[in-house]
Amino acid sequence: MNEQIVTVISSISRWNEVKKDKEKVFSLWQQCSSFKVILPPFSNCKDNFHIYFGVQENKQTMSDTIVMHIISDYNDNPELIKNFENAEDYIFSIVLDNKIGSEPAEIDEAEARRRIIAWQNPEILKEYLEKNEAYDVFSIGKDDFLLENGYLAYFGMKFNKNQITTYSPDLIIQNNSPEHSATYYDLARICPPYGTESLFGLQDLSS
Repeated sequence: MNEQIVTVISSISRWNEVKKDKEKVFSLWQQCSSFKVILPPFSNCKDNFHIYFGVQENKQTMSDTIVMHIISDYNDNPELIKNFENAEDYIFSIVLDNKIGSEPAEIDEAEARRRIIAWQNPEILKEYLEKNEAYDVFSIGKDDFLLENGYLAYFGMKFNKNQITTYSPDLIIQNNSPEHSATYYDLARICPPYGTESLFGLQDLSS
């Protein structure tokens, strides 16, 4: 495997370790609010895109920071990944340097705003982590990325009625094109559980 792929897999392996420490996860999640999404050039996709959590060291502060990796379900295959010549053709990675308080006013939908604000509430994050393990991947249907423009992804917490866990994590995708101001929410499925999708190659290689 080339060096870029090794770096991606190493960051996911680091997340696999970090997520065992809920206080550490809480601290990292508090530092995140949104991130840019660019689909890789060679994004052959059957049904879904997989958006992975990773962790890498910030060279300036010598502290951990979250990095997100985006890959199509077709490319998220261990045998294909091992043979990628250029990781950036298949995997989009972005370091999250957003801080609490990022203004969510760009999201027009009131429900989307509520979810974004809920993510920024420390008590809601703590409640979720007290009752649940940290998850690894968001899986989002390919039809939510058909406009072929830039996107913004916002972390959110969705209110659940009549469930043990009052809130559950969400990833809200907004098209970033001037011609299309539509806002999408409630699109993401968190993994695990992995459901009917059987292949998460980056996760397999990082374990």
